[in-house]
This record gives sequence, C-alpha cells and structure tokens, in this order.
Amino acid sequence: MWGFVTIEGDKRGQENLDQGEKLSGAVPDLSQSSLPLNEISIDQGEAHTAVLDRQTSLTLLGSLAGADRIQREAEASSLVCKILGDTEYGIEIAGGYLAHHPEIAVSELLSKIQEKMSQVGGGRSGSSLEGNLEESSSVLESTYALLECSWEKLDSPTQEIAIFIGHLPPHTDIAWTVVELMKQIELEENSETDSVNLINLDRSKEKLIHLNLLKPVEDEKYSMHLNIRKFFLDKASNLEV
Repeated sequence: MWGFVTIEGDKRGQENLDQGEKLSGAVPDLSQSSLPLNEISIDQGEAHTAVLDRQTSLTLLGSLAGADRIQREAEASSLVCKILGDTEYGIEIAGGYLAHHPEIAVSELLSKIQEKMSQVGGGRSGSSLEGNLEESSSVLESTYALLECSWEKLDSPTQEIAIFIGHLPPHTDIAWTVVELMKQIELEENSETDSVNLINLDRSKEKLIHLNLLKPVEDEKYSMHLNIRKFFLDKASNLEV
C-alpha cells in the first residue's frame, strides 16, 4: 500500500530528499478523497491554465497527433478543441491520447468524450451541450470525460501510481525519487527483492508522460496540472491502493 509522503522540517519539499531529510509516511483516508465534478475548477492562478485561440489549439493538436491527421478531420478536430474550451492542458491530453492510439479517429474520440459527458454530466447528451460549450462547467465536464478516456487506457499499477501522485503536495514539482522510494518500501514490506516492479514503475511513468498526464521539468522532476491531480484524487475512492 502506498503511503502519503510528507517531509519534516524543511519547506523545500522533495528537493531535499537527496540531502537526507526524514520522510514520514501516513496512509491517506481514501474514503474521504472523492472529489465531485463540480469541485474541479480551472484556477488561472493555481492551475496555470492557458486558454488558446482556435488556430493555436489546432496547431498544438496537430503537433501531437499528426498535422495530416488533424487536417483530414478538420471539423471533428475543431469540435474537440471547442468542447475542451481551447485549454492548453486539455488539448495536450487529447493530443497525447490520439498519438498513443493512432487507430482511433478524431471523430471517435469526440464521440467518446460526448458519451462520457452524458454519463458524468447528470445524464445530459452530447448534443444538448451544443448551446453551452463556452460555459466553464461544460468545459470541465468535457475535460473530465477526456480524462476518463485516458484513465481507461492505464493499467492498474499505473492507476495506483497516478493516485499516489495526486496525493503529493500540489504546488511543487514531483521528484520521481520520492515515488521510487515509496515503491521500494512497499516491495520490502512485501519481501519482494526482484527489480521487475521497479522496471514497471518506469514504464508507468513513461505511459503517463506519453498521454501528457505527467510533464518532465528537469532532472527527474515532473509536473502535473492541478485539475489532473484532482481527477486522480476523485478516482482514489474507486481503486484500492
């Protein structure tokens, strides 16, 4: 079971892990961590959400999923950008999903998002959202639905790691040494000595990066958009950690 890491006695957080600060583990109360959709908010100050113009959104989507592919499905691509509110992180997630799944058409991803919006958004169908696409609540619903699509492509170990990352302090970079350390502690507690699980940990990291859910910063440090972290916290109550 993963523990929630806190670092005592130093405000520099994960950066001081290599200097020998003491780690204390406490298992989070996952039964209390479910986050309703209406509490996931785009906060310009804390979440650093950039909103792009449509052409820039399409260019970004094309750079990730393939420009020819986006041009072939120009209408569907524009609609994907529109329902995501042209938010940079939303476009990056969509592009990562499409790049990771070249067999899926843009129109198919659009249908998946709309279908999940109808499930998550109180039973509203995708077509009924047409008149409310500019409303922030609808943008959040579509982003949540897109994250559901990405979530379904993660295996259980990667979902577990994603939830653990969601519990880390939200306004600091993620030091991968912390994740590795907690995994090593888990292996030792289970009397496992092989390195297979640590190799799988690296594979999980790469999958999160490829899906644009985790972004490299520098020197094995990573960042994750605040709303993605909140989504993973929402999933904590549905996955035994």
